[in-house]
Amino acid sequence: MKKIVLILTIGVLCSTSVRAGLCSFDRVTNNSVVNIEGQLSVDVYSVGDDVAFKFYNNGPVASSISEIYFYDGVLLDMSSVDDTCEGVDYEDIGNKTSPKTLSGYDPDPALLEVFSAIEAESPEPAYGIKPGDWLTITYTLQLGKTYQDLVADLASGEVVVGIHVKSIGAGATSDSFITPEPATMALLALGGLLIRRKK
Repeated sequence: MKKIVLILTIGVLCSTSVRAGLCSFDRVTNNSVVNIEGQLSVDVYSVGDDVAFKFYNNGPVASSISEIYFYDGVLLDMSSVDDTCEGVDYEDIGNKTSPKTLSGYDPDPALLEVFSAIEAESPEPAYGIKPGDWLTITYTLQLGKTYQDLVADLASGEVVVGIHVKSIGAGATSDSFITPEPATMALLALGGLLIRRKK
């Protein structure tokens, strides 16, 4: 199996923030006739000792990110949820989502388990991340772990972020998406990128 290993040289954008770039999403279910993975992304960056995940739905297809799942990795606790984008309203983070795991995604539980999850307030399509909307979730890291550890785990697939998207297009279907395994990171701003393939 080929893996993409990303070696990143991270640049400091300001005194408290380091930004790695955007993670794309791959669709893992095929309920909708249209694949909207190209309009979904998450920006991963550090803020002081914390790490932030900013989710985007860039449209144009009507849809709403209703649940977000974090599988395993170096995350520890939620620091904050910023749902101040107008029309976006999410519940407090925890394992309170329904379902408890990402629909249609079935990784080996010995390797990946849901660390935490969050969902939009009911009715979820109305308060989820719709085209033009965003949501930021910020975590602290486990003792001894760094932002670079998180970036490496995202690249290797040891950390997976999953999203469930509802009300897709005219058919109002739903699909599940995950960060690629291994994740393909698009570097933003400063830094270098080297891609090496392994068998």
